[in-house]
Amino acid sequence: MNITAGLTYRVRYRAKNVNGWSEWSPVGYIQTATVPSAPNAPSMISSTGTTLTMRINPSILNGGSLITSYKLFKDDGSFGSPLTLVAQFDADKIAPATFVLSATVPSDDIVSGQRYRFFSVATNDIGDSLPSYEAFYTVTPLP
Repeated sequence: MNITAGLTYRVRYRAKNVNGWSEWSPVGYIQTATVPSAPNAPSMISSTGTTLTMRINPSILNGGSLITSYKLFKDDGSFGSPLTLVAQFDADKIAPATFVLSATVPSDDIVSGQRYRFFSVATNDIGDSLPSYEAFYTVTPLP
């Protein structure tokens, strides 16, 4: 039997011993999918003294199950700090999505002149992809 990724298979089984065949098992469903591939790293579009405009890039492979969302993570600007979730996007709105971090929004918490580390993750019904490569961007105005 050939198995194709992204399909849902209906399966059942039965056993045979010296007394003959058993009854069939209840039908079970198996989806042949994995988590999506890691998306490309977020890319910077522009930066000012108070904003950082980024593009969230989609995954190339969905793992056989439609990608439902993308997540963007960033650190707090200090070396070795953990990355925390900044935003989550519906996959149907990502193609590719632009996201603006702003110093005027407290939850984004960016500081002019500070360097930040970012990565993104794709999610399908199976789970989260591995994180993208990390990207490092500095919030700074042009000279």
